[in-house]
Amino acid sequence: METSKTMETAQAGQRRQPSQRSAEATEWIFQVLRRYGLVVVLIALALVFQLLTDDLFLSSRNIPVLLRQAAITGIVACGVCLVIVSREIDLSIGSAVGLCAISFAYLAVNAHWPIVLALVAAVAVGLLIGIWQGFLVATIGVPAFVVTLGGLLMFRGIGLVITGGNTISGLPPSVIWIGSGMLDATATIVFAAALLAIYVCVRALAGRLTVATLRRHWIQYLTALAIGVLAMMYLSTGPGLPVPVAILAIVGLVLSLLASDTRYGRQLYAIGGNREAARLSGVRVARNVFVIFCVMGLLYAVAGLVLVGRLNGAPPDGAPFLELDAIAAAVIGGTSLMGGVGRVGGAVLGAILIASVSNGLSLMNVNSFYQMVASGLILIVAVAIDIRSKKNHRTA
Repeated sequence: METSKTMETAQAGQRRQPSQRSAEATEWIFQVLRRYGLVVVLIALALVFQLLTDDLFLSSRNIPVLLRQAAITGIVACGVCLVIVSREIDLSIGSAVGLCAISFAYLAVNAHWPIVLALVAAVAVGLLIGIWQGFLVATIGVPAFVVTLGGLLMFRGIGLVITGGNTISGLPPSVIWIGSGMLDATATIVFAAALLAIYVCVRALAGRLTVATLRRHWIQYLTALAIGVLAMMYLSTGPGLPVPVAILAIVGLVLSLLASDTRYGRQLYAIGGNREAARLSGVRVARNVFVIFCVMGLLYAVAGLVLVGRLNGAPPDGAPFLELDAIAAAVIGGTSLMGGVGRVGGAVLGAILIASVSNGLSLMNVNSFYQMVASGLILIVAVAIDIRSKKNHRTA
């Protein structure tokens, strides 16, 4: 009798094994799609536009233009990704970036300040904006939506007052190089190798890059390495790497390591996941939120300098809709508007996706109005897929 029961138990266990393996396989596929789905979409989109534009989209002439278009959005998207992770929001990005650009151009051109001093002043302006907004949100407790919406109007108004509604132009070539220059093939390879070395060293010192980690996430590392090698080979054989893209790579690397390999980054995710639980566990919520707004202030200045160099001037209205593009890039890249979830690398890919849509439609001579419609639809679909996948994941 006992023998028959034992045999029945063993047979039941054998029947459960296939279903368990099926569940594990489904979960693995879900994780792969969630992590690499945006890369697949980018590749598919590139192939479609390549066919529709008679091989212009992936040409060596267009790729640097595309990446340069994505750079400014990507720079601020890296920061706003972490702002949203902490369950806050920043609607002042376009106006703040514009004010930093105007401050730099006005001091360098109209006031005849040395370039270095004008640069320091622009960074100070961005940092002061971040301190101001961070203080109101973290210390006073004013909702970030209200603070940054007010900042959007206020900073744009200040920019219009300074410029009198006119574009400030006549910047020196060194500034234009920052927004429009290129790194040659040798500099591109050296730059990429330096970034890779910094990434490996920092992660190894933080104890995050071990043999066990490589075995567990080998697909992720192999995919990233393959994409990086192919991109560098392509750019090094062409005109080179645009300087704004190099700046984006530095910003993305620094903020990615900050988010994943530091105590501050882990606390930021904890705050976004459950603010009250984080506070009860000893996390200084107000200080961490204040710091991330200060980081955004620095990014305003960086993006403003790139904007000035790219346009060879500072427009009076700043960078209209940049905040919407940055938030859209972060959300498309997997950042949850509910907080606690998001990756800096995903935000960069989201910025490239938005720029790809705009660039591809422009090559097809599609009106810019329709480009805005397409970008809005992509954002809605990305959020809908994210919400749906989370519901299915909870149900499973």
